[in-house]
Amino acid sequence: MSDDISDLRKGLYYLGMVLGAAGFLCCFGAVASGGCGIAAGGMPHPGGIFPIFFVGMFLFIAGGILVGIGRRGLAGSGIVLDPKQARKDLKPWAKMGGGILKDALEEAGLKKEESVSSDLETDLRALYRLHQDGILSDEEYEAAKKKRLEK
Repeated sequence: MSDDISDLRKGLYYLGMVLGAAGFLCCFGAVASGGCGIAAGGMPHPGGIFPIFFVGMFLFIAGGILVGIGRRGLAGSGIVLDPKQARKDLKPWAKMGGGILKDALEEAGLKKEESVSSDLETDLRALYRLHQDGILSDEEYEAAKKKRLEK
């Protein structure tokens, strides 16, 4: 399985960004035009401002939902309740977080051995948290725990 995000998810993400921006502009434009009408001494026509405002809100919310689905996938965003699929959907982000940490440690001049805790309890608790958060499967957790205990 590739660690890349699919083109469909990328498309949903960017479509959501466009819809969110359009929705924001509609809402802002409706509020601004209503404010300008009031400042000029008149009352804005409700039939002109409110529909644009509500369409803008709908686009803004729909865009946010699409961005979330594009970023985390259907299961990762909670729409489909499948922990195994959610783990697959979120795998690129989990790997990215580890890569960022690795890059930061290398930039700071720390070697891998210096950054690893020698405290067994701390390491086992960290493994347990990763397992509870769904980052490690049962098999991976048991294998990592066994390997750490053997050291």
